[in-house]
Amino acid sequence: MTPKMKSQNPNYGRYQGKPARATGQKRLRSQILVEKHDHPQLSNSQASVIAKQEIRKEEKQKKAKPKSFDSQFEEKFGKINKEEKTYGRESRRVETDDGAEYIIYDDYKDAELDAIDSVKEIDENGDGSSYNKDFADNYRYISDMDKQFIAQDLADGDVDNMDDDEILEATENKEKYDDLENKSSELTAKDASPEEIKKIETEMENLVDSSKEELRDDKYDEHLAGLEKDPEGYLVDDLGLYSREDYYKQSFVQFDSDEAAEASVRTDGVGHTLAGYDGDETELDGKYIYRTN
Repeated sequence: MTPKMKSQNPNYGRYQGKPARATGQKRLRSQILVEKHDHPQLSNSQASVIAKQEIRKEEKQKKAKPKSFDSQFEEKFGKINKEEKTYGRESRRVETDDGAEYIIYDDYKDAELDAIDSVKEIDENGDGSSYNKDFADNYRYISDMDKQFIAQDLADGDVDNMDDDEILEATENKEKYDDLENKSSELTAKDASPEEIKKIETEMENLVDSSKEELRDDKYDEHLAGLEKDPEGYLVDDLGLYSREDYYKQSFVQFDSDEAAEASVRTDGVGHTLAGYDGDETELDGKYIYRTN
């Protein structure tokens, strides 16, 4: 197929800018419609004048050089007269003419992490004593290993405080034990050999021992289930071993300082912690600003 030859018309290309103009006319018509919609009282010519003004304003703003962050900061907070050394994750520390000091973060996540660290430093003992008690109690817990130790201690105590008959009843082995006991009595009455009698007595002892272990395992599972579900409710309300106040004093009750600090920052906000002056957080040009004094 023969390629189409370029036109030899001397006017070729003269109107290559026409599509852009057409686009401009379309933009103008669209803006006129907007003005007429927002201000129905305008005549077509008045709407056209205002539309042209709005378009020129938009184009001027597009061409305008964006202000630097420092310029925007100084318009809002005052002239920067000192740049200080940074200590945490913040990108800058500045002081303005009036002596106000600010920390600036490029990334909000860094600000959040510094706020969490700051809260943890306030609770220097890591035991929740610096928090409101009701809030701190939500972050107290017993480790899995301690739950197992406690469950075992409780199970041992249960079994140790029961006599053999109670243990045999609890494990439904009492009837079997009684049968062995009757058999032993019969052998004794028949003047059976000591070996035969000893064999039955050994079975009786083994049955008691196995019943104890069976009951100990059952009690362990029962206590562990209660501790897994609600350790405070189980030890305080169900078993009555501690008052609620004494429960929190037990060495096995630990405090999750990390989770508490994160929850505190989520609840109160980053600014509450980092902006010591007013608790405010300002987002400016993608950065996060906190006044510290």
